[in-house]
Amino acid sequence: MSQIKSFNSFYNHLEITIQKNEISYTIFDENKKILLRQTMNVSINNTPNQLIDFIFNQPPIQSFDGDIILIFENSFYTLFPHDLFRVEDYQTIFELEHGKIEKASYMSELIENWGVYFVFRISEKIKSFLQKKNPQIEIKHRVAELLNQKVDRKDGVYVLFSKYFTTIIVVKNKELQLTTSFETTTAEDASFFVLSTYEQLKLDKEKDCLNIINVEQQSKELKSILKSYISEIEIIK
Repeated sequence: MSQIKSFNSFYNHLEITIQKNEISYTIFDENKKILLRQTMNVSINNTPNQLIDFIFNQPPIQSFDGDIILIFENSFYTLFPHDLFRVEDYQTIFELEHGKIEKASYMSELIENWGVYFVFRISEKIKSFLQKKNPQIEIKHRVAELLNQKVDRKDGVYVLFSKYFTTIIVVKNKELQLTTSFETTTAEDASFFVLSTYEQLKLDKEKDCLNIINVEQQSKELKSILKSYISEIEIIK
């Protein structure tokens, strides 16, 4: 009991990530030190209310008083240049790219440092249940968080290789040239998409730095494979 109470501080921060068949949550203190990290497999057949109840019935989360951010990680998102973004049009454009699903809720966020709007969608029921559980919860997308926090205006290729997805972001002349994500499960799969990006965009494997965003063992595996092909590789925190 005392261990759970130690996490329940107004100054702590809870980050919940929803991926394909997995939910993970991490509790940080005010200095971003990790206090607790847990990963759980979930059934894709769960209804939205079952999924949200499952998350918020975890003992460290039940009485959590700090800030809560729920992060979705998938490949369904679209970026709009700031000057072309129109509230009345973005859902239609999104559906042309990713297809239409019933009862979806569309989320948009201005990423000021890149001058783009990031749009993604979640289940309308999940959003509704979340708001009932805790109206203060922030709903984010992993790629938007990367653009906000990990990718600067230094030219190069930025890669996040996680358990189920590989996201590739290319910065050229201090502008976003490409932002895309693929479903992957192995470092070999991720390497294929990275090398294909270098080829298709005619990037220089000797000069254009590959920045691998650190995800513990996955980052090391990816670097081990790609160091034979790309000269400059950095792992960034």
